[in-house]
Amino acid sequence: MEQDKLDTLLVTQVLILARLIQAEKNTNTTAGYYVPEAVKLVSQSRERILQMLSENHS
Repeated sequence: MEQDKLDTLLVTQVLILARLIQAEKNTNTTAGYYVPEAVKLVSQSRERILQMLSENHS
């Protein structure tokens, strides 16, 4: 259950990050173009969050 909530939150983060990267680069490409870059950043934070959660439960 917690994992599902976390994943939903992270998908939202990816979409927001893609828009932010697009705005920062100020290009005419769509935000979708930056999704892979955003996914990479968010998946790194997801690993850290899961690690912290598992440390808290032990």
